Amino acid sequence: MAKESQVQIDSLKKIASEQVAEIAASNESTVASSVWLIGIMVLFSLGIGATVIYIVRGINLALSQAVVELSEGAEQIAAASSQVSSSSQSLAQGASEQAASLEETSASSEEINSMAHKNTENATSMAKLVGDSKAEFVNTNRQLGEMMAAMDGINDSSGRIAKIIKIIDEIAFQTNILALNAAVEAARAGEAGMGFAVVADEVRSLAQRSAQAAKDTASLIEDSVAKSEAGKTKLVGVVDSIQRISGEFTSIGILVDEVSHGSTEQSTGIGQIGRALSQMEQVTQTTAASAEESAAAAEELSAQSESMKELTERLNSMVGARIDSNVSLRGRGTATRPKPSAPALRVPAVKVKVASKLSFKPQPQMENSFPMDDSFTSF
Repeated sequence: MAKESQVQIDSLKKIASEQVAEIAASNESTVASSVWLIGIMVLFSLGIGATVIYIVRGINLALSQAVVELSEGAEQIAAASSQVSSSSQSLAQGASEQAASLEETSASSEEINSMAHKNTENATSMAKLVGDSKAEFVNTNRQLGEMMAAMDGINDSSGRIAKIIKIIDEIAFQTNILALNAAVEAARAGEAGMGFAVVADEVRSLAQRSAQAAKDTASLIEDSVAKSEAGKTKLVGVVDSIQRISGEFTSIGILVDEVSHGSTEQSTGIGQIGRALSQMEQVTQTTAASAEESAAAAEELSAQSESMKELTERLNSMVGARIDSNVSLRGRGTATRPKPSAPALRVPAVKVKVASKLSFKPQPQMENSFPMDDSFTSF
Protein backbone atom coordinates (compact mmCIF):
# COMPACT_ATOMS: atom_id res chain seq x y z
CA MET A 1 0.00 0.00 0.00
CA ALA A 2 2.77 2.33 0.86
CA LYS A 3 4.55 1.58 -2.36
CA GLU A 4 1.39 2.01 -4.38
CA SER A 5 0.69 5.25 -2.60
CA GLN A 6 4.24 6.37 -3.21
CA VAL A 7 3.89 5.42 -6.85
CA GLN A 8 0.65 7.29 -7.14
CA ILE A 9 2.17 10.28 -5.39
CA ASP A 10 5.17 10.16 -7.72
CA SER A 11 2.88 9.86 -10.70
CA LEU A 12 0.83 12.74 -9.44
CA LYS A 13 3.97 14.80 -8.87
CA LYS A 14 5.11 13.92 -12.34
CA ILE A 15 1.76 14.84 -13.79
CA ALA A 16 1.72 18.03 -11.73
CA SER A 17 5.28 18.80 -12.81
CA GLU A 18 4.37 18.22 -16.42
CA GLN A 19 1.24 20.36 -16.10
CA VAL A 20 3.22 23.06 -14.29
CA ALA A 21 5.84 22.89 -17.03
CA GLU A 22 3.12 23.08 -19.67
CA ILE A 23 1.41 25.94 -17.84
CA ALA A 24 4.75 27.74 -17.45
CA ALA A 25 5.53 27.25 -21.12
CA SER A 26 2.04 28.41 -22.02
CA ASN A 27 2.36 31.45 -19.73
CA GLU A 28 5.73 32.34 -21.20
CA SER A 29 4.29 32.23 -24.71
CA THR A 30 1.23 34.19 -23.56
CA VAL A 31 3.41 36.80 -21.85
CA ALA A 32 5.57 37.10 -24.94
CA SER A 33 2.48 37.48 -27.10
CA SER A 34 1.05 40.04 -24.69
CA VAL A 35 4.31 41.97 -24.69
CA TRP A 36 4.36 42.00 -28.46
CA LEU A 37 0.67 42.95 -28.58
CA ILE A 38 1.17 45.73 -26.05
CA GLY A 39 4.17 46.98 -27.98
CA ILE A 40 2.24 46.93 -31.21
CA MET A 41 -0.71 48.75 -29.57
CA VAL A 42 1.65 51.30 -28.05
CA LEU A 43 3.31 51.87 -31.40
CA PHE A 44 -0.09 52.07 -33.10
CA SER A 45 -1.31 54.52 -30.47
CA LEU A 46 1.82 56.60 -30.90
CA GLY A 47 1.27 56.59 -34.68
CA ILE A 48 -2.35 57.60 -34.30
CA GLY A 49 -1.39 60.32 -31.82
CA ALA A 50 1.34 61.61 -34.12
CA THR A 51 -1.10 61.57 -37.02
CA VAL A 52 -3.71 63.41 -34.95
CA ILE A 53 -1.07 65.92 -33.84
CA TYR A 54 0.02 66.32 -37.48
CA ILE A 55 -3.55 66.89 -38.70
CA VAL A 56 -4.52 69.17 -35.81
CA ARG A 57 -1.35 71.21 -36.29
CA GLY A 58 -2.18 71.64 -40.00
CA ILE A 59 -5.75 72.63 -39.15
CA ASN A 60 -4.43 75.03 -36.50
CA LEU A 61 -2.06 76.67 -39.00
CA ALA A 62 -4.81 76.89 -41.63
CA LEU A 63 -7.23 78.36 -39.11
CA SER A 64 -4.58 80.82 -37.97
CA GLN A 65 -3.99 81.92 -41.55
CA ALA A 66 -7.74 82.17 -42.13
CA VAL A 67 -8.11 84.24 -38.96
CA VAL A 68 -5.38 86.62 -40.13
CA GLU A 69 -6.96 86.95 -43.56
CA LEU A 70 -10.42 87.41 -42.04
CA SER A 71 -9.06 90.09 -39.70
CA GLU A 72 -7.37 91.91 -42.55
CA GLY A 73 -10.51 91.53 -44.69
CA ALA A 74 -12.64 92.93 -41.87
CA GLU A 75 -10.31 95.92 -41.53
CA GLN A 76 -10.39 96.49 -45.29
CA ILE A 77 -14.18 96.17 -45.34
CA ALA A 78 -14.42 98.64 -42.45
CA ALA A 79 -12.15 101.14 -44.25
CA ALA A 80 -14.01 100.66 -47.54
CA SER A 81 -17.40 100.98 -45.87
CA SER A 82 -16.22 104.17 -44.16
CA GLN A 83 -15.11 105.59 -47.49
CA VAL A 84 -18.34 104.47 -49.16
CA SER A 85 -20.39 106.01 -46.35
CA SER A 86 -18.48 109.31 -46.59
CA SER A 87 -18.75 109.35 -50.39
CA SER A 88 -22.44 108.44 -50.25
CA GLN A 89 -23.15 111.20 -47.75
CA SER A 90 -21.25 113.71 -49.91
CA LEU A 91 -23.10 112.45 -52.98
CA ALA A 92 -26.44 112.69 -51.19
CA GLN A 93 -25.69 116.23 -50.04
CA GLY A 94 -24.54 117.26 -53.52
CA ALA A 95 -27.57 115.60 -55.10
CA SER A 96 -29.87 117.41 -52.66
CA GLU A 97 -28.24 120.76 -53.44
CA GLN A 98 -28.39 119.99 -57.16
CA ALA A 99 -32.07 119.05 -56.82
CA ALA A 100 -32.75 122.38 -55.10
CA SER A 101 -30.87 124.25 -57.83
CA LEU A 102 -32.75 122.33 -60.52
CA GLU A 103 -36.03 123.15 -58.81
CA GLU A 104 -35.16 126.85 -58.80
CA THR A 105 -34.01 126.63 -62.43
CA SER A 106 -37.25 124.85 -63.34
CA ALA A 107 -39.28 127.60 -61.67
CA SER A 108 -37.25 130.23 -63.54
CA SER A 109 -37.77 128.38 -66.83
CA GLU A 110 -41.51 128.30 -66.15
CA GLU A 111 -41.48 132.07 -65.58
CA ILE A 112 -39.46 132.56 -68.77
CA ASN A 113 -41.89 130.29 -70.61
CA SER A 114 -44.81 132.36 -69.33
CA MET A 115 -43.05 135.55 -70.46
CA ALA A 116 -42.34 133.97 -73.85
CA HIS A 117 -46.04 133.07 -74.20
CA LYS A 118 -46.95 136.64 -73.28
CA ASN A 119 -44.42 137.98 -75.80
CA THR A 120 -45.92 135.70 -78.43
CA GLU A 121 -49.41 137.00 -77.67
CA ASN A 122 -48.16 140.60 -77.74
CA ALA A 123 -46.36 139.98 -81.03
CA THR A 124 -49.54 138.47 -82.49
CA SER A 125 -51.58 141.47 -81.31
CA MET A 126 -48.94 143.82 -82.71
CA ALA A 127 -49.00 141.99 -86.04
CA LYS A 128 -52.78 142.41 -86.13
CA LEU A 129 -52.51 146.11 -85.29
CA VAL A 130 -49.83 146.57 -87.94
CA GLY A 131 -52.05 144.81 -90.47
CA ASP A 132 -55.01 146.99 -89.55
CA SER A 133 -52.87 150.16 -89.69
CA LYS A 134 -51.49 149.11 -93.05
CA ALA A 135 -55.04 148.62 -94.34
CA GLU A 136 -55.98 152.10 -93.04
CA PHE A 137 -52.93 153.60 -94.72
CA VAL A 138 -53.80 151.85 -97.96
CA ASN A 139 -57.36 153.24 -97.71
CA THR A 140 -56.00 156.72 -96.93
CA ASN A 141 -53.62 156.48 -99.85
CA ARG A 142 -56.53 155.54 -102.10
CA GLN A 143 -58.61 158.47 -100.82
CA LEU A 144 -55.70 160.84 -101.34
CA GLY A 145 -55.37 159.55 -104.88
CA GLU A 146 -59.04 160.25 -105.43
CA MET A 147 -58.58 163.72 -103.92
CA MET A 148 -55.68 164.42 -106.28
CA ALA A 149 -57.81 163.26 -109.19
CA ALA A 150 -60.61 165.59 -107.99
CA MET A 151 -58.16 168.46 -107.70
CA ASP A 152 -56.96 167.75 -111.23
CA GLY A 153 -60.62 167.90 -112.32
CA ILE A 154 -61.04 171.20 -110.47
CA ASN A 155 -57.98 172.59 -112.21
CA ASP A 156 -59.37 171.48 -115.55
CA SER A 157 -62.72 173.12 -114.74
CA SER A 158 -60.92 176.27 -113.62
CA GLY A 159 -59.09 176.35 -116.95
CA ARG A 160 -62.34 176.03 -118.86
CA ILE A 161 -63.96 178.73 -116.70
CA ALA A 162 -60.99 180.98 -117.38
CA LYS A 163 -61.51 180.48 -121.09
CA ILE A 164 -65.22 181.29 -120.73
CA ILE A 165 -64.41 184.40 -118.71
CA LYS A 166 -61.96 185.44 -121.39
CA ILE A 167 -64.71 185.07 -123.94
CA ILE A 168 -67.05 187.09 -121.71
CA ASP A 169 -64.36 189.76 -121.41
CA GLU A 170 -64.01 189.89 -125.18
CA ILE A 171 -67.80 190.11 -125.55
CA ALA A 172 -67.90 192.94 -123.01
CA PHE A 173 -65.09 194.73 -124.87
CA GLN A 174 -66.92 194.40 -128.18
CA THR A 175 -70.20 195.46 -126.52
CA ASN A 176 -68.43 198.54 -125.16
CA ILE A 177 -67.17 199.39 -128.64
CA LEU A 178 -70.63 198.88 -130.09
CA ALA A 179 -72.10 201.13 -127.37
CA LEU A 180 -69.58 203.83 -128.24
CA ASN A 181 -70.50 203.54 -131.91
CA ALA A 182 -74.21 203.71 -131.02
CA ALA A 183 -73.61 206.83 -128.91
CA VAL A 184 -71.79 208.47 -131.82
CA GLU A 185 -74.62 207.64 -134.19
CA ALA A 186 -77.21 208.91 -131.68
CA ALA A 187 -75.33 212.20 -131.41
CA ARG A 188 -75.41 212.54 -135.14
CA ALA A 189 -79.16 211.91 -135.19
CA GLY A 190 -79.82 214.84 -132.82
CA GLU A 191 -83.01 214.90 -130.86
CA ALA A 192 -84.33 211.84 -132.63
CA GLY A 193 -81.43 209.77 -131.29
CA MET A 194 -81.58 210.96 -127.67
CA GLY A 195 -83.37 207.79 -126.43
CA PHE A 196 -81.02 205.58 -128.36
CA ALA A 197 -78.05 207.43 -126.79
CA VAL A 198 -79.39 206.69 -123.29
CA VAL A 199 -79.71 203.01 -124.16
CA ALA A 200 -76.21 203.03 -125.60
CA ASP A 201 -74.84 204.50 -122.35
CA GLU A 202 -76.57 201.83 -120.29
CA VAL A 203 -75.28 199.10 -122.56
CA ARG A 204 -71.79 200.58 -122.29
CA SER A 205 -72.09 200.68 -118.47
CA LEU A 206 -73.22 197.04 -118.40
CA ALA A 207 -70.35 196.05 -120.70
CA GLN A 208 -67.85 197.76 -118.43
CA ARG A 209 -69.33 196.11 -115.35
CA SER A 210 -69.31 192.73 -117.09
CA ALA A 211 -65.67 193.22 -118.05
CA GLN A 212 -64.78 194.18 -114.46
CA ALA A 213 -66.69 191.17 -113.07
CA ALA A 214 -64.98 188.89 -115.57
CA LYS A 215 -61.61 190.36 -114.59
CA ASP A 216 -62.31 189.84 -110.88
CA THR A 217 -63.56 186.32 -111.54
CA ALA A 218 -60.43 185.53 -113.55
CA SER A 219 -58.27 186.81 -110.69
CA LEU A 220 -60.15 184.62 -108.21
CA ILE A 221 -59.90 181.61 -110.50
CA GLU A 222 -56.18 182.18 -111.00
CA ASP A 223 -55.72 182.43 -107.22
CA SER A 224 -57.76 179.26 -106.72
CA VAL A 225 -55.74 177.44 -109.37
CA ALA A 226 -52.47 178.59 -107.77
CA LYS A 227 -53.63 177.44 -104.34
CA SER A 228 -54.90 174.20 -105.82
CA GLU A 229 -51.51 173.57 -107.42
CA ALA A 230 -49.78 174.31 -104.12
CA GLY A 231 -52.20 171.96 -102.32
CA LYS A 232 -51.64 169.34 -104.97
CA THR A 233 -47.88 169.64 -104.53
CA LYS A 234 -48.22 169.19 -100.76
CA LEU A 235 -50.69 166.38 -101.30
CA VAL A 236 -48.19 164.61 -103.56
CA GLY A 237 -45.63 164.85 -100.74
CA VAL A 238 -48.19 163.46 -98.29
CA VAL A 239 -49.00 160.62 -100.68
CA ASP A 240 -45.31 159.82 -101.06
CA SER A 241 -44.88 159.84 -97.26
CA ILE A 242 -47.90 157.60 -96.82
CA GLN A 243 -46.57 155.21 -99.44
CA ARG A 244 -43.20 155.11 -97.67
CA ILE A 245 -44.92 154.56 -94.32
CA SER A 246 -47.00 151.81 -95.91
CA GLY A 247 -43.80 150.15 -97.14
CA GLU A 248 -42.29 150.51 -93.66
CA PHE A 249 -45.43 148.99 -92.20
CA THR A 250 -44.91 146.05 -94.53
CA SER A 251 -41.35 145.65 -93.22
CA ILE A 252 -42.58 146.06 -89.64
CA GLY A 253 -45.24 143.41 -90.29
CA ILE A 254 -42.56 141.01 -91.58
CA LEU A 255 -40.38 141.71 -88.52
CA VAL A 256 -43.33 141.26 -86.18
CA ASP A 257 -44.17 137.96 -87.86
CA GLU A 258 -40.56 136.85 -87.42
CA VAL A 259 -40.62 137.94 -83.77
CA SER A 260 -43.89 136.06 -83.25
CA HIS A 261 -42.47 132.95 -84.92
CA GLY A 262 -39.25 133.25 -82.89
CA SER A 263 -41.22 133.71 -79.67
CA THR A 264 -43.26 130.60 -80.49
CA GLU A 265 -40.11 128.57 -81.11
CA GLN A 266 -38.53 130.04 -77.98
CA SER A 267 -41.59 129.08 -75.96
CA THR A 268 -41.43 125.55 -77.37
CA GLY A 269 -37.71 125.29 -76.58
CA ILE A 270 -38.21 126.62 -73.07
CA GLY A 271 -41.00 124.09 -72.56
CA GLN A 272 -38.66 121.29 -73.63
CA ILE A 273 -35.97 122.65 -71.30
CA GLY A 274 -38.52 122.73 -68.47
CA ARG A 275 -39.48 119.11 -69.10
CA ALA A 276 -35.80 118.12 -69.26
CA LEU A 277 -35.16 119.96 -65.99
CA SER A 278 -38.09 118.14 -64.40
CA GLN A 279 -36.67 114.80 -65.51
CA MET A 280 -33.21 115.82 -64.25
CA GLU A 281 -34.78 116.82 -60.94
CA GLN A 282 -36.47 113.42 -60.64
CA VAL A 283 -33.20 111.64 -61.51
CA THR A 284 -31.32 113.78 -58.99
CA GLN A 285 -33.85 113.03 -56.27
CA THR A 286 -33.59 109.32 -57.11
CA THR A 287 -29.79 109.61 -56.95
CA ALA A 288 -29.99 111.35 -53.59
CA ALA A 289 -32.29 108.62 -52.24
CA SER A 290 -29.96 105.91 -53.59
CA ALA A 291 -26.96 107.69 -52.05
CA GLU A 292 -28.72 107.83 -48.69
CA GLU A 293 -29.54 104.11 -48.95
CA SER A 294 -25.91 103.42 -49.90
CA ALA A 295 -24.73 105.41 -46.89
CA ALA A 296 -27.07 103.42 -44.63
CA ALA A 297 -25.88 100.16 -46.20
CA ALA A 298 -22.25 101.25 -45.71
CA GLU A 299 -22.93 101.98 -42.05
CA GLU A 300 -24.52 98.55 -41.62
CA LEU A 301 -21.57 96.99 -43.45
CA SER A 302 -19.20 98.82 -41.12
CA ALA A 303 -21.13 97.46 -38.15
CA GLN A 304 -20.90 93.94 -39.60
CA SER A 305 -17.16 94.37 -40.18
CA GLU A 306 -16.77 95.30 -36.51
CA SER A 307 -18.73 92.19 -35.56
CA MET A 308 -16.51 90.15 -37.90
CA LYS A 309 -13.40 91.59 -36.23
CA GLU A 310 -14.77 90.57 -32.83
CA LEU A 311 -15.45 87.06 -34.14
CA THR A 312 -11.94 86.81 -35.59
CA GLU A 313 -10.49 87.93 -32.26
CA ARG A 314 -12.47 85.25 -30.42
CA LEU A 315 -11.46 82.67 -33.02
CA ASN A 316 -7.85 83.83 -32.66
CA SER A 317 -8.02 83.37 -28.91
CA MET A 318 -9.45 79.86 -29.43
CA VAL A 319 -6.93 78.60 -32.00
CA GLY A 320 -3.99 79.88 -29.97
CA ALA A 321 -2.87 83.00 -28.21
CA ARG A 322 0.69 82.40 -29.52
CA ILE A 323 -0.37 82.67 -33.13
CA ASP A 324 2.31 85.29 -33.85
CA SER A 325 5.01 82.75 -33.00
CA ASN A 326 3.71 80.30 -35.61
CA VAL A 327 2.28 82.50 -38.39
CA SER A 328 3.49 85.98 -39.37
CA LEU A 329 0.66 88.48 -39.71
CA ARG A 330 0.49 90.56 -42.83
CA GLY A 331 1.49 94.11 -42.20
CA ARG A 332 2.17 93.39 -38.47
CA GLY A 333 5.75 92.12 -38.55
CA THR A 334 8.75 91.30 -40.68
CA ALA A 335 9.05 87.59 -39.82
CA THR A 336 8.49 85.12 -42.62
CA ARG A 337 5.80 82.51 -42.44
CA PRO A 338 7.28 79.02 -41.73
CA LYS A 339 6.20 76.17 -43.93
CA PRO A 340 3.94 73.79 -42.03
CA SER A 341 4.88 70.14 -41.86
CA ALA A 342 1.39 69.22 -43.00
CA PRO A 343 -0.34 70.69 -46.06
CA ALA A 344 -2.43 73.69 -45.08
CA LEU A 345 -6.12 73.59 -45.70
CA ARG A 346 -7.33 75.92 -48.44
CA VAL A 347 -9.94 78.39 -47.27
CA PRO A 348 -12.24 79.45 -50.11
CA ALA A 349 -12.60 83.17 -50.69
CA VAL A 350 -15.89 84.58 -49.52
CA LYS A 351 -17.66 87.14 -51.70
CA VAL A 352 -19.69 89.60 -49.67
CA LYS A 353 -22.76 91.05 -51.39
CA VAL A 354 -24.07 94.28 -49.96
CA ALA A 355 -27.80 94.79 -50.38
CA SER A 356 -29.77 97.91 -49.76
CA LYS A 357 -30.64 96.57 -46.30
CA LEU A 358 -28.13 94.32 -44.56
CA SER A 359 -28.98 92.07 -41.66
CA PHE A 360 -26.51 90.39 -39.35
CA LYS A 361 -27.25 87.45 -37.08
CA PRO A 362 -24.67 86.76 -34.37
CA GLN A 363 -23.24 83.26 -34.62
CA PRO A 364 -22.94 81.03 -31.58
CA GLN A 365 -19.63 81.14 -29.81
CA MET A 366 -16.98 78.76 -31.06
CA GLU A 367 -16.37 77.47 -27.54
CA ASN A 368 -19.84 75.95 -27.55
CA SER A 369 -19.50 74.46 -31.03
CA PHE A 370 -15.99 73.04 -30.54
CA PRO A 371 -15.39 72.25 -26.87
CA MET A 372 -11.62 72.33 -26.29
CA ASP A 373 -9.57 72.29 -23.16
CA ASP A 374 -6.63 74.54 -22.40
CA SER A 375 -4.13 71.93 -23.50
CA PHE A 376 -5.31 72.18 -27.11
CA THR A 377 -3.52 75.54 -27.53
CA SER A 378 -0.18 73.78 -27.29
CA PHE A 379 -0.57 72.24 -30.75
